[in-house]
Amino acid sequence: MRKSKFYEKINYTIELVDKIEYFPLPKHQNSIFTHYFPDGTDVGSFISTQIKKLHNGLLTADEVIMLNKLLDMKKECRDIKFNIKINELADLVSSIGYIPYDLKLSNGQDVNDFLRYYKEKMLNQELSLPDMKTLEYFLDYYNNFNVKLREIDMAASEIGKLPVQNTKDSNSNYVRKFSDGTDMGFYITKMRSKLKNNELSSEEQEKAIALFEKYDYTKLKLIELVDISKSSGLIPVADKKDSNKNKVRKFSDGTDVGSWVQGILNKISNGELKGEIADEFLNIYNRLRKRTFREKVKKTLSLAIDIGYIPYSSKTSQRKYKFSDGTYVGSFISNNRHYFINKKLDDEKYMLFKELMNFDFSKHENWISNYQGLKEYRKTHNSLKSASSNSKFSEFIYEQQERYYSTDNKNIVQEVFEEKLFELDPNWINYGRKGRKRKVKS
Repeated sequence: MRKSKFYEKINYTIELVDKIEYFPLPKHQNSIFTHYFPDGTDVGSFISTQIKKLHNGLLTADEVIMLNKLLDMKKECRDIKFNIKINELADLVSSIGYIPYDLKLSNGQDVNDFLRYYKEKMLNQELSLPDMKTLEYFLDYYNNFNVKLREIDMAASEIGKLPVQNTKDSNSNYVRKFSDGTDMGFYITKMRSKLKNNELSSEEQEKAIALFEKYDYTKLKLIELVDISKSSGLIPVADKKDSNKNKVRKFSDGTDVGSWVQGILNKISNGELKGEIADEFLNIYNRLRKRTFREKVKKTLSLAIDIGYIPYSSKTSQRKYKFSDGTYVGSFISNNRHYFINKKLDDEKYMLFKELMNFDFSKHENWISNYQGLKEYRKTHNSLKSASSNSKFSEFIYEQQERYYSTDNKNIVQEVFEEKLFELDPNWINYGRKGRKRKVKS
């Protein structure tokens, strides 16, 4: 009779577990997950009793085989105790998006102890496959690193770039905080450092790199660097105590342009930055350097026209005139004259500097004389409009207009001449041309 009852209950339990996909709990533990045999006794208590008998050697060989058949089903079933707690934990943390270090479950159990216990069971393959998947998903989703990255991604999507650290120089438009109140920019800085020092797990490294590539900091800065250099005509210097403030510039997020540029150059030099980004940076940087060089040659020619000589002959004159970035005109000439003589300038710079060195004041005496006359004329007139009909200047202005509209490939001297006239009057190219056949600039 005992044997018959045992087999009946084991078979009933196997069918029940196969249907509900978990092992019923004894009625004293949780009534929601308690199930009953037709005779009114609860299934969970029966299972517990049989497991104890198994451990104490009180089952027959056939009973052991039948019970193990039931227990083998645990590999595919949910652990109800685990699921109750993980669901409670999910409810607790869903509203805040992360797992606080001091969180406790309703029974007083520390959440981290609970997770540690089940992580160990998972590693030892003592959890069923459904529970392993549940735990893996939960740990991954509420992993502090993953939570932070999700919040950073959301903030970066909103502002178009990664948030910056909150400092007195930061642009507040790009400062963001995590839901726990901590600074995103500070966390990103720490994450970059950990990534550089190989202190992240391989999975974290992969996710961090993906985030940085999505909001590529260097590429965004390069775009902004080009815009800044266009407006300032120079490559900014690092903002230091003794820096010339005229040459200091800031990115829109408040970071110092010059320091960033130097930092990227150092990374490229040390082999820390390679590939497409490094090539793109060097291409832009060298292009800006050449443009800065060209602008300085033009500014020097412009100054020479105003003062009547090229200021490199003495130490006094070297220190007398400055570019807008605060560097000395004389020093620029002297340094590059040395490179010019020794042919250490690249072809483009060499030809530009050659134009400067070969500038012949006597050859351009007529142009300089007319320009100086217009400069004086402009002091007492609102524009050069009346000068275009003045017998003294009309032919000169007309000749310059013809050169402006007909010359495609201007040399640097011609560019300077035209820019100096534009400085006197932005509309000089249109005065006095009515009735005259205008050559079209191709």
